[in-house]
Amino acid sequence: MMRALSMLPLPMLYAAFGVAAWFLRIVGWRRRLVIDALERCLPALGPPERQLILRAYYRYLGELAAEVLHAGRISREDLEQRLHIENPEVVQQALREGRRVMLLAAHHCNWEWLLQRCSTAFDAPLMAAYKPASRKYADRSLRFVRTRFGAEMIPAKEFVATLGRDAVG
Repeated sequence: MMRALSMLPLPMLYAAFGVAAWFLRIVGWRRRLVIDALERCLPALGPPERQLILRAYYRYLGELAAEVLHAGRISREDLEQRLHIENPEVVQQALREGRRVMLLAAHHCNWEWLLQRCSTAFDAPLMAAYKPASRKYADRSLRFVRTRFGAEMIPAKEFVATLGRDAVG
């Protein structure tokens, strides 16, 4: 079913997953977890303000799900239009000088698209740490999406050892 859904244009995916996210909010999926996190992180806000953030969280969740599904077929050109990397020349200069570069990002964006965009932005191999999915099919699908523009996925538990081995060898 996901494969069939992924064939839909992105605006239709946004609409479909927007409805799904709305439904999840209405039935209360993970609501207590999100409310507890908001209370801990934003204690100065009152319930009405937290409720607005809660609604925005579910809306964002729907958008993110649509984009993750679309990541398997997004084009290089579409990525370049949607994600702008500021000051890429800094990274490119360091690479030209033979230095290693480490890019870090928080999960405060669509990290699937960000990984793909970084894979297309620089003329150098890209290694990325990831946590393997527990289901083999899901892990295989995610690795396919993440590596389609050349990134090499390294399980997070092996990442530091891999970096050390590559630095020596």
